[in-house]
Amino acid sequence: MMLVLPPSSTAFTTALPFPASPLASKLSTLPRPFPSSLKLFTLAAYLDRRGTPPPNPKSSSQPQDSLDQFLKIRCKSGDITLDEATHFFDLMIRMQPSPPVAGFNVILAALVKIRRYDHVILFYKRWVSLGLSPNFRTFNILVDCCCSMARVRDGFAVLGRILRAGCWPNDVTFNTLVRGLCVNNKLGEAAGMLRKMVALGCLPDSFTYNILIHALCRQGSMEEANAMLELMIRRGQQPDIVTYNTLVDGLCKRGRMEEANALLDKCIIRVNVSKRSEA
Repeated sequence: MMLVLPPSSTAFTTALPFPASPLASKLSTLPRPFPSSLKLFTLAAYLDRRGTPPPNPKSSSQPQDSLDQFLKIRCKSGDITLDEATHFFDLMIRMQPSPPVAGFNVILAALVKIRRYDHVILFYKRWVSLGLSPNFRTFNILVDCCCSMARVRDGFAVLGRILRAGCWPNDVTFNTLVRGLCVNNKLGEAAGMLRKMVALGCLPDSFTYNILIHALCRQGSMEEANAMLELMIRRGQQPDIVTYNTLVDGLCKRGRMEEANALLDKCIIRVNVSKRSEA
């Protein structure tokens, strides 16, 4: 089945330049764990080499964070400010040799977490303009950024770039797009993504179905939500506590208490069967 991608604004797509290449060569660029050499790129070491310190966004009374600490602790916890992200991003792009791409991805992901989506795009443009190559993780971050900005078409544009580069999108890519469509009340297109995922060799998981079931319940389409539950089970994905909580909550909000109780009983039976099978 051919995946038909919706058109996208040229303003964003032109900001995502990278050449197409065979699958094997592109897969070699997938994210890798931080090499131990990254630990050497502390701010103190950088200052020793450069001599002139870059502006510090934090108070001079506070100790300067090392780059390693900022990336591995501060960014992943979401405890950063835009000024700090800009400071360390500027620091990294001036380093020689350049830090691994994974470090830049950590900063972009942290900016998404604090909802500074415009700066994710800005930093990405600066990054590629210097000749640094993004990887698959970078594109997943961009898809997440676009969908969080309600620019789902731009998210599909990134998906198209991934495919043309010879890479295969994974469940994270598709689940992000499904969530973006649901948030924008495009439930028909979101449901259609299930078929497209299968066509591209990526089976929907329980998280995919939970996104759709939640969106259908929020809209009040309980029959469609129950049908999605049945489809989920037929395709070998077991509902979890999130699935049942979502459906029970949707039924209760619409006064369908008997159906909610029946579904709750079914959930209890499934949990007990699962426990016996694990014993």
